[in-house]
Amino acid sequence: MKEMLLGLAIALQIGDGVTTFFALKKRGVRERNTLLRWLFGRLGVVRGLVLAKSFGAAVCWVAYAYGGPFAVYALGFIVVLYTLVVVINLKSLRR
Repeated sequence: MKEMLLGLAIALQIGDGVTTFFALKKRGVRERNTLLRWLFGRLGVVRGLVLAKSFGAAVCWVAYAYGGPFAVYALGFIVVLYTLVVVINLKSLRR
């Protein structure tokens, strides 16, 4: 179960990065996360996304490796959260 959630959490990190990239290319769409907006201003969108999603994947791995009996809950929370984020990004792509 932990392995499945880890794979799904990392896949959603990638999905968030890809959908964010394409959504930001659309006119009138901007990043809502202030920290990511700052990071994009400093590094550019692609480098900022690679850094942010690498950090996100690392957080997933730490939850998996060191979460003990709570790893399933932590990874489950990440999966639910990033599923919502990807859905929001996809909705902004449809506009």
